Amino acid sequence: MPVTLPANWSSAADNAVFRPEWLGFDASGELRGLLDEAFAQNPDLRVAATRVEQTRLQVQLAGAALLPSVNVTAKWSNSLVSADALNLSGVGASASWEIDLWGATRAGVNASDARYRSVEAAYVYARASLGAATAKAWLLNLQASRQLELMGAIEQSSQRQRDIVLARNEIGKASGIDSAQAQAGVDAVHEQWLAAAQARQAAQRALELLLGRYPQAQIELAGEASSLLATQLPAVPAGVPLDVLERRPDLIASRKAFEAAFFGAQQAKAARLPNLTLTAGAAYLDTSAAMFQGALDSAVFPLGAKISWPLFDGGRRQTQFEISTLQQSEAAAKYAAAIQRALGEVENALAAERQLAQRGTALASQERETSRVVGLAQVQQEVGQVDAYGVLDRQITAYRAQLALLQIETARLTARVDLHLALGGTFFTEGADGSARDEEVAAH
Repeated sequence: MPVTLPANWSSAADNAVFRPEWLGFDASGELRGLLDEAFAQNPDLRVAATRVEQTRLQVQLAGAALLPSVNVTAKWSNSLVSADALNLSGVGASASWEIDLWGATRAGVNASDARYRSVEAAYVYARASLGAATAKAWLLNLQASRQLELMGAIEQSSQRQRDIVLARNEIGKASGIDSAQAQAGVDAVHEQWLAAAQARQAAQRALELLLGRYPQAQIELAGEASSLLATQLPAVPAGVPLDVLERRPDLIASRKAFEAAFFGAQQAKAARLPNLTLTAGAAYLDTSAAMFQGALDSAVFPLGAKISWPLFDGGRRQTQFEISTLQQSEAAAKYAAAIQRALGEVENALAAERQLAQRGTALASQERETSRVVGLAQVQQEVGQVDAYGVLDRQITAYRAQLALLQIETARLTARVDLHLALGGTFFTEGADGSARDEEVAAH
């Protein structure tokens, strides 16, 4: 890499040991059920699972080349002459074994195993990414539902304000311009309500697609958005940058891809050297119909060896070796790029964590003060110092302050999910099965 890893994150963070099960807010109950459903039903994840199994079988296929092959054949014919000029009847068994003198086959097995580990780690990261997407979609649905409620309350208050202005216009205390402005305000708020309803349907469909359901915008959640506002997030146990390289499944996948490219280059290099094949067999031949009967033994035990060395192939093997070497360099560069991208994701998530927390504190204070203003305005209305229109105006301001606080709190929890994923956290909820796979990948 062109840069060295720092000892600590540049963004403020707790360097305590990261815990894979850590998230920062309650991931049990409704969210846990959604995660389990997504892991079981998401079609993209099922595709990734089949790729893991295919790659595992490719490892077995590559390893079979290290073992001898044994064949049993039987043949009968009453013809003396065939396309081979000689046709004998009999039964026999033969074995052949290509000696791996230069490690070409072993390098192929190692390359296949590294590819399998890469695909397996990529699958783990796909599951973690799906978990993060599901958690964020859950948060977005809670926000969208509450946002629609608040926009409905704002619309009702705006309509009441319009009615007050229309009543004033009838008694000459307001003009036609005031009435038109009041109606325009109601129309603007209604358009905002329609946009909120559209956003809620889009959030529902997005969650349904992640769960493998038909996207009909019918999913209803039992959670309440008010619980998001009361969430107290603990300090971030981010660990140190070097730990991320060993913890993040996508970085493990990238490193294993580099190892596969390394062994691929070794295999291409060894392919330019001679290879030795040993053969052995046993057969019983029926020579009674042969023109030289009696000249052959009925039982034969052939042994043989073959050495082949590609002296000239038009540069094919040398070119393949050069290609494999370049692929190795490419994989190394991709691994370095993946590391830098991962570190950037963590730094951005840490910065967002701090900034959103500060913004949330300011908006929470604003929301409390606007709610306090509404209460004071209601008291003033009782003594005749403020009319109903003024109270409604302050109520709308309080609703909008709640909307802003809801949005920033949702963004804060969403950023926490992103940070959890960036640090190598997982969202497995099925227990031993998911945990075992995570530990297996980490071990490799």
